[in-house]
Amino acid sequence: MALADLLAVGVPLNRKERFFTGTVFPQIVCADGGAHFERFLHLLGLGDLPVSWALETTNIQFFTEYSLVESIFTEEDKVRFPDPPAEKFTPDIVILITGESPRLIALEAKMYDRPSRAELQLQMQRQSTLLQYLASCLGLPEGAVVHAALLPGGLVDELGGMLPFNVVTWEELRARFLEGRDEDYFLALLGLALERWPSLTSSSWAPGTEPDDVLRGSQIVARYGAGQLRNAFVGRTGGLDGAAFAKDIEGGWSERPYPLKKAGQPPNPNWFPVADFVARIG
Repeated sequence: MALADLLAVGVPLNRKERFFTGTVFPQIVCADGGAHFERFLHLLGLGDLPVSWALETTNIQFFTEYSLVESIFTEEDKVRFPDPPAEKFTPDIVILITGESPRLIALEAKMYDRPSRAELQLQMQRQSTLLQYLASCLGLPEGAVVHAALLPGGLVDELGGMLPFNVVTWEELRARFLEGRDEDYFLALLGLALERWPSLTSSSWAPGTEPDDVLRGSQIVARYGAGQLRNAFVGRTGGLDGAAFAKDIEGGWSERPYPLKKAGQPPNPNWFPVADFVARIG
């Protein structure tokens, strides 16, 4: 039975972010004894950073769901890491690479959670405080900290594109690791999870703005052309004349998921008639 078919008749797909950061991510990035790990480093723009996974000569520490407050436990650790930040600013993934070019890599990952731009920015800022503390205690040189958000492409679009911190999408990660690994179970699972993102992502709709449906742009155009959705409204941050929709038109609108209201009145200025959507697409 194909994996997609099994998901349809077996237990529902795990929506927990800890599953994707603590299981799916390591299974993809660290598979085959770290043989493909350099692909991840290139994705972060770190090039061919020397990494040894051999137990006797290793220079890498790899942790998920890392809480420094809970990890400083022994008396030796308390001496090495005095007066740590008290808050649990927990990055989802923390990787330390030592050697001539040391790097402290931290990722804050989202999958089906949909924080606002301000919420995510605050979370990244708080984690940055923790990372600078760690870098100081470890004696790392300036520029050794690499901090990024790992997000679904659909969430990046919702947040308005350019963000004030480094971003890697799950789609980019999957594409980078697919070469030579078409039959990899966890890469396939990630693909299905991303494909179902529009229907599985958590709701962040204000009262009265909950969509009746979510369709890709190409589906909206096709159904409108078939005489459907004549009285419907489509939602996009900033509305018909907003910067977000203008960017969609430049490229990506056909595969992007859009919320739909099938009748009634537009809930707020972010919503506009499907007829205008189709006309603007051209």
